[in-house]
Amino acid sequence: MGVSVRAYAASRKDRGLPGGSRYGVQKALRDGRITKKSDGTIDPDEADLEWDRNTDEAKQTSEPRPASYQEARAIKEALGARMARLEYEERLGQLVSAKEVRREAFRRGRMLRDRLMAIPSRLAPQLAAEDSAKGIAALLDRELREVLDDVLGKEE
Repeated sequence: MGVSVRAYAASRKDRGLPGGSRYGVQKALRDGRITKKSDGTIDPDEADLEWDRNTDEAKQTSEPRPASYQEARAIKEALGARMARLEYEERLGQLVSAKEVRREAFRRGRMLRDRLMAIPSRLAPQLAAEDSAKGIAALLDRELREVLDDVLGKEE
């Protein structure tokens, strides 16, 4: 005995199977994954077998259903509240532009690189005059700390 598209969709939904909507069943019919009987109804047992046999699971995506008016409005209100909060925090000075942060990070990184690369030529005479590894280490330690504090700032 055959059933309507709507009844077949309801039976799939009740059983927790994919295609539990009229749209899902109509799409399966349109794609040729299931077929109707000659009288225009669907044999549920045969359609279930066809569905399993003709459906490529890798291609299955759950298409999002359109949001209801209430859902769309709630989403819009939530986004509006987030935007208002961001604008408020920006005005308070709690937010900064990501572009500005990247620019400043690049500037400081370049400055740090340049200052570190200058250490060998600046300290070479003093290091050559040192006669102990301990003295060399102290000179290098002092110079590196000075450059890092200068470029990155001192801990507070």
